[in-house]
Amino acid sequence: MPFLWETPVAVRFRCGEVSELSTFQRPPIVTEHTLAHFEVTDIEAAVHDLEAKGVTFIDYAQGPLMTTGHIAQLGPARGAWFRDPDGNTLGLRQG
Repeated sequence: MPFLWETPVAVRFRCGEVSELSTFQRPPIVTEHTLAHFEVTDIEAAVHDLEAKGVTFIDYAQGPLMTTGHIAQLGPARGAWFRDPDGNTLGLRQG
């Protein structure tokens, strides 16, 4: 993602043709929830591409989320989750 600008509290990047992503600088915290997800048009391809690059996906075998091939059905949408190098949970979403 191309860097756009930075302030003392945030950094902004270009995402695709018309979207931008702001990340906010905060002290480290531990969370149990997804901090952000990335909308994709083909979740199987995105999972495959990231896995080929060494990303380890989180699989769920019980509870409200059940993954098959790292992907869970979420009503009409589908999702997959992984951790960034700092341990934050990020997701992919299609739907």
